[in-house]
Amino acid sequence: MFKELKSSTCQYLLYFSIALTIVLLMGPHGAEHLAQGTLVNPDSYMRLVRIQEALDHGRWFGDVVSGDVSGQGDVLPWSHLLDGLILLLRAPLRAIFQPDKALLWAGAISGPLSVGLLGVAGAWAVAPIAERAWLWIVPVGVAVAPATISYGQFGCVTHHLALAVLVVAAWGAGGRAAFGSVWGGGLTGLFAGIGIWLSPEAMPFGMMALGAVYLSWATRPVAPVALALAAGGSALLASIAFALIVDPPFTGRAAPQLDRLSITFLYLALITCALCWIPRGLMRIRLTVSARFGIVGFGLVAGLALWLALFPAYLHGLGALTTPEEAEVMSTFALEWRPLDTPNLFAMYALTGVLAVIGAVWLAIQQDRDLPRILWTFAALCGAACTGLAILHGRFGLYPAVAAAMLLPVIRSSPAVLRRGLAVRAGLVAGFFYVPYTVATVRDAARMVLGTVPSVEAEAYGARKADRCPVRSAATVLASYFGAVVLADVDDGPELLFRTHVGIVGSLYHSGAAGFMRARAAWRARELDDVPSELRATGAKYVLVCPGSPRTTLVDGPTTTLFDRLNDGDPPAWLHPLAHQPGSGWMIYEIASTH
Repeated sequence: MFKELKSSTCQYLLYFSIALTIVLLMGPHGAEHLAQGTLVNPDSYMRLVRIQEALDHGRWFGDVVSGDVSGQGDVLPWSHLLDGLILLLRAPLRAIFQPDKALLWAGAISGPLSVGLLGVAGAWAVAPIAERAWLWIVPVGVAVAPATISYGQFGCVTHHLALAVLVVAAWGAGGRAAFGSVWGGGLTGLFAGIGIWLSPEAMPFGMMALGAVYLSWATRPVAPVALALAAGGSALLASIAFALIVDPPFTGRAAPQLDRLSITFLYLALITCALCWIPRGLMRIRLTVSARFGIVGFGLVAGLALWLALFPAYLHGLGALTTPEEAEVMSTFALEWRPLDTPNLFAMYALTGVLAVIGAVWLAIQQDRDLPRILWTFAALCGAACTGLAILHGRFGLYPAVAAAMLLPVIRSSPAVLRRGLAVRAGLVAGFFYVPYTVATVRDAARMVLGTVPSVEAEAYGARKADRCPVRSAATVLASYFGAVVLADVDDGPELLFRTHVGIVGSLYHSGAAGFMRARAAWRARELDDVPSELRATGAKYVLVCPGSPRTTLVDGPTTTLFDRLNDGDPPAWLHPLAHQPGSGWMIYEIASTH
């Protein structure tokens, strides 16, 4: 037994190393940014700003970023689970770096480490149904997925990959529970609950795992499956209750919130737990298959209806947290929430999900037992749901990609594929690794041949903004303006907060939507003979601009806005050039006082 444990440990350490190495090799720009002391994503800075502000006030955790929303402060809805993990990583790094740099590095390495853990979780999830010799395909497939590379490079400090680790672990535990593993059921609820603690985005994916166990009981009502389901519901309730005790919302434990762990999800866990115990209570009663499926269907519909009746705002998603105008504008500007509406984006972030659905359907057809067949059919439906979510919102592209990577060794190990020879098996693996990149490359080549590449050139030109106008150079000038509010690009604002003590008008977070809308209105102002009312409403004293930047959805219409005037180097008379950092493209203007 000890030898087996040692062998398994070495095996999963190898998978961790494979995924980590690949993502570091395929995402070198993150390391380049980190060498310069910069991070990759605005969310990365905002996460560290919140942690640092709490530490500065003598606390481990905080909720408020005081410099946002024109210095009024913004209560970010993120839970503190990822913050705690970053602080754990920071502790040993303090022996090497100064406290602020130790925090920077702790956040920066969290992405690559999460990729390694995701490779391990994926391999573990399918280990019971795939040949051990081919499990290495999972960490490789996970690490080469474009969505993984986006979130997993050095310097990207977000919760998305950590969330995927918990979701995939719940899927793996749910698969074991479906065959009667009681500890697998407990782990399913535990991973699903911790996922919701990290972010409510995990909720539908964790429920998929419990749904597989419920479906297994309806097909084969044996005591171990019923007990595993009850263990899963109990663990879900216990984990969410514990999380709510130690990490309540800023407004209190009784306050319902949709965008972070709150009593909203405690009620969900309570209803789910009650539903998970029903099969255990029915074990003494002989029921037909149709009756069991009827009970499952009625229970799920009734439970969901009850929860939505208690919290109807959930039906509106993030739209319930903002006005309709704010929701529409912010979703258009936020790249993560935009749909995969081009063949290029679809190929990069959703095509592998489509292949995974096809693979799951094929496995369902190949099975000669009722239980595996129905579970593979359910897996195909879940894969289709994950792919559909990714198509609607690109940020979910991680889940179908990981599902496809997990399916590869399973298909590779199936007897039907083994009979078709090495060429077919190699083609399956190569197809997953190369098809998304090949389709995307062909698409770009076709656009070049047809002469339809202005947007590509614009994107490349926009990418050079960070080289022409690094925020750290503007921060050098603004460092002495303690507490002053600066109107800046919403993507640059979090880094300004991280590097200086100025305030910003707004950033791209729905909790501070009012600040974002004021910043947008100020940049779009056109009556510029005097300081426009939209700019006065922001309370800003300075304006930061990088001339020559491409237009974004922040502005539209005729090129007469404040953004366009400053972008063309034609500032209104009431804006006075304040400073120009040598070697930088930034221009900083002071707004003339009005009486």
